[in-house]
Amino acid sequence: MAHTNVARAFANGMETKEKLCEIKGSIPLWLKGEVIRNGPGEFELGGDTFDHYFDGHALLHKFIIENGVVSYKSKFLKSESFKHNHAHNRLLYGTFGHASFPDPCKNMFSRLFTQMTVSPPQDACNVNIAALGDAHYTITDAGHAFRINPETLETENKLNFKKLLNLPITTAHPHHDANGDYFNIGTMFGANACYCIVKVPSCKFAEVDPMQQLEVHSKIPLDDQFQPTYFHSFGLTRNHIVLHDQNLRINIFKLLASGYTWNSILSCLVEDLKRPSIFHIVEKETGKQIPITFVAKAKFCFHFINCHEVEENGKHFLVIDMIASDKPNTGWNLWSVEKLKKGEITALPENMTKAIRFLLPLSTESLVVGQAVTSFGCEASAKLQEDGSVFLEPEILSRNAPSSIELPRINYVYNGLKYRYFYTIGHEKVFPSDQLVKVDIETKQAKIWQQENCVPSEPIFVARPGSTAEDDGILLSTVINLEQGKPVFMVILDASDMTEIARAEVDTVVPFPLHGIFKTKL
Repeated sequence: MAHTNVARAFANGMETKEKLCEIKGSIPLWLKGEVIRNGPGEFELGGDTFDHYFDGHALLHKFIIENGVVSYKSKFLKSESFKHNHAHNRLLYGTFGHASFPDPCKNMFSRLFTQMTVSPPQDACNVNIAALGDAHYTITDAGHAFRINPETLETENKLNFKKLLNLPITTAHPHHDANGDYFNIGTMFGANACYCIVKVPSCKFAEVDPMQQLEVHSKIPLDDQFQPTYFHSFGLTRNHIVLHDQNLRINIFKLLASGYTWNSILSCLVEDLKRPSIFHIVEKETGKQIPITFVAKAKFCFHFINCHEVEENGKHFLVIDMIASDKPNTGWNLWSVEKLKKGEITALPENMTKAIRFLLPLSTESLVVGQAVTSFGCEASAKLQEDGSVFLEPEILSRNAPSSIELPRINYVYNGLKYRYFYTIGHEKVFPSDQLVKVDIETKQAKIWQQENCVPSEPIFVARPGSTAEDDGILLSTVINLEQGKPVFMVILDASDMTEIARAEVDTVVPFPLHGIFKTKL
């Protein structure tokens, strides 16, 4: 189903006091909790327009579900950039694709002095939500976060990871292990530049501000300290942490200079098309890196799906599943706010992103140079090279899914374990998304939900209490109806067959959101 006009999915959002939703269908009575989502929500101010969707001021929204009743509320994150821009009724501070500017009301000398002595905050924090016990934070790929009140959505305090651990960059997709410990990865610059794995032990979640307890777990040296890789996510198994070193790089000179030139983050990213994909594997228990160089043909990955470990005939392997494309700039030109607000429909190249699987042997002792190995019927393979590295050939997991898929989610109980299903948004030749997709990894088949002129967001899986089957639960997605006068709604799907159970409609304006969490209430 092709969209007719996408402008409504990228209109300025609005703050909404808690209000009841109109229910169609029947909400499962066992479903009790809150869906909290984050995403760019304001793109125009005082006649100015952000250049890129990722620049938008963060808009938090949530659906509260209890006893078959659903209510909705939303609130803007009061970041420094949001407050500064609104104080001047101009978009002076950008983030990702929009350059920042000193106050135009100052004289030329004052503007120059400001530009040379003050760095723009670039603190939109408009990508995801992280929960450490009862503490909730808005996060992004930059080295800061905001604590929020999950009940009121009010902004509380700001955290600066650069001051805390010299981490100017972290990912927007942290993990929790089986112990509940919080893990993330980032990049340190300077004389001791490295990729850095950080954690907050779950025993510290009861602290006043647990994210302040962030500590270094391990470090991985850079092969190029002036152009480290760009991370947006990583993989976590029960015993290993997986980093994907890819061909989208960060130009450190440009990034450091941007504090004075006020240029955008996007201008600091460069492609190195000659660079292959490299996987760094770290033992979670010891923090030691496995001394094997795993190499693959270049792939760009925003989002890991899941990773797990398998054993066959005494041999141990890592299985790495991700959404990937061949080129790192794929799709970024689609996110021009100017184009989106005009409602332009953009055709996609086929197989823009797809789900792929890599198989990594954790030992090379039994490998023969030039001989491909595989395991448990997996189509992915690994081949020992003469230089001692292992070359990886991927398996395509989504061959029967839509031409492009993104924003994958799983039943998180299976994170780091063998699993069968994942859920995504899908595009079929047009942008933005027009489908919710369930992919069966074993059969390679896909099941789809869609409605004409509707843009669904990332599907969040919630397991049914007492469930034993992996897909026994529901999916929750905020859906933007592109037709004027039609309400936004949260759709509730049966995760087993992708049929609609119910929807909760609300009269508000919220643009296409990115990521979120489900917070269970007892």
